[in-house]
Amino acid sequence: MPVSVITITHNNIGEEIYKTSCMIFASCLANYQHIGLKSSFDLDKLADKVEGLITKLDTGDGVLILTDIVGASPCNLACRFSDYKNVNIISGLNLAMMLKVANKNHLPLKKLSKEVLQAGRNSVNEY
Repeated sequence: MPVSVITITHNNIGEEIYKTSCMIFASCLANYQHIGLKSSFDLDKLADKVEGLITKLDTGDGVLILTDIVGASPCNLACRFSDYKNVNIISGLNLAMMLKVANKNHLPLKKLSKEVLQAGRNSVNEY
């Protein structure tokens, strides 16, 4: 089974990036969920929701959580699960990262995480 993916971002940033990757590849991930933080939210309730999604989505190959901004609320929420054995968290989500996830989510979680992180780094340039 492929690695499952959760995006946790402000509003629907993660979901829109995901939808764009589906359009580009003409297919979507089998195990994907999004949590969008609005202007008012209860971090503890959202943590319960994330924990439930991790349990629901993890088929044994792990869960990759992608967040939008390092140190912001979505990242802080995700980091509550950083000590979970089968969960990796990457912050700084962009389209190149999601395309890598969509194309390589058959890889083991640790290897996929490294490739996604590298894709994100490689996609930021100055001209």
